[in-house]
Amino acid sequence: EGGHEDLPLHYGPLFLFLTAGSIYLFDSSRAIVALMVAAELISFPIWFAVFRLSLVESVARRAMLLFVACPLAILTSVVGGNNDALVSLFMGTTLWLFLSRRHFLGKAAATIGAFGLAGADPQWCRETLLRGRARR
Repeated sequence: EGGHEDLPLHYGPLFLFLTAGSIYLFDSSRAIVALMVAAELISFPIWFAVFRLSLVESVARRAMLLFVACPLAILTSVVGGNNDALVSLFMGTTLWLFLSRRHFLGKAAATIGAFGLAGADPQWCRETLLRGRARR
């Protein structure tokens, strides 16, 4: 966990390693923007595959066209330097793997996305899962 004592960062360690690694490799802070653009470009076909598996083809195409046609969504997630684009990539990958009945890989992608990128608190996740089991 980085940041200052008055403003802590709640990013997972994988996000910090990826951004620091891209800056180390290219010696420029623009590398973070390039990393986020690459994550967005990789996530488009993954989300389209998710839509095709869960929706009618025409609805899936319309949803992707609306998303691609809105540059504001892409601009805010890419230029903001946040982990939104990477989390979206892992969420899409997780859903695609689950819908493709690859449950083990889906659980792995969900775990990497939750703990590595989003910085989810393992204790909170455990308590939430236990509460869900207790309700059944």
